[in-house]
Amino acid sequence: MDVEESDIFNSETINKTFESAFTLPDFILDVLKAFNYTRPTPIQYNSIPLGLTHHNIIGQAKAGTGKTLAYTTILLSVIEPKISNL
Repeated sequence: MDVEESDIFNSETINKTFESAFTLPDFILDVLKAFNYTRPTPIQYNSIPLGLTHHNIIGQAKAGTGKTLAYTTILLSVIEPKISNL
């Protein structure tokens, strides 16, 4: 599935917070708040929902736009529930 930035990140979504844009575990939302991350960047807004639904992602964005935060958020959201069941 090809997703263009303009397809998802628009005037209606630009003001969404991490909490309102995604269903993330509380521990991730707490860390994001602690580091003053309030709103996802376009690469985060476009990739996190795809990753949380187990789609493969190839994303391209400039340095410093939040790619690492996007994929670690996905990774921790997926593995944390499994770790807590050990």
